[in-house]
Amino acid sequence: MYFSLKRLEQEDNITSYWGDETQGGRRKYYHLTDKGTQTYTVNRSNWEYAKKYWNSSFKEGGRKNEQPT
Repeated sequence: MYFSLKRLEQEDNITSYWGDETQGGRRKYYHLTDKGTQTYTVNRSNWEYAKKYWNSSFKEGGRKNEQPT
């Protein structure tokens, strides 16, 4: 998970900062940037398209338009 967060930060999709130690150990907080929001929107749209295609291509465990044997 931390590798993914580091990669997202290097790509300017998120920013991070260290919080205060007032309530226990030091915590790192992450914030989605404007670029990260745009990246999320595009990726979500691509996923919805792929899911729609997949669901329309396959039905009830078999291929759509495939005749049962």
